[in-house]
Amino acid sequence: MIFNITQCMFSYNLYLYYNLYYVKLILSTLLFIIYIFTPNMSNIMHIISIFRTIAFLEGLSYILLLLVAVPIKYINNDPSYVKILGMPHGLLFVAYIVLSMFLYFNYKWVKKNLLSVLLASVIPFGTFVVDYKLKKSLNEA
Repeated sequence: MIFNITQCMFSYNLYLYYNLYYVKLILSTLLFIIYIFTPNMSNIMHIISIFRTIAFLEGLSYILLLLVAVPIKYINNDPSYVKILGMPHGLLFVAYIVLSMFLYFNYKWVKKNLLSVLLASVIPFGTFVVDYKLKKSLNEA
């Protein structure tokens, strides 16, 4: 009985550690974006690189959540992986939406493709396609 309680407490502490780490990462990224809010061209390029990073991390967390955590939850009746990956994915999702809306007002590529950028956040592998197309348009310009 004591082993199970100890194991449960260790799992919960590990869960809190990872979630607090991701919360700190997302909040520091958003604070950095607020710091460089002045929309001149060099700041826009920094925001685009942050957007591409957040898009990659959001897509990766979504794939891990769908292909690893959810099957483990229903096959092994172990929801801990969903708890560990769920909160960081939610924070990355919110950061992705906030950044896409910020770029909508300050960058012409996202203005033309806003619906596809927002739709890509809920389709598996969609953010990777958005990242590829954004990188392609940046190389052309």
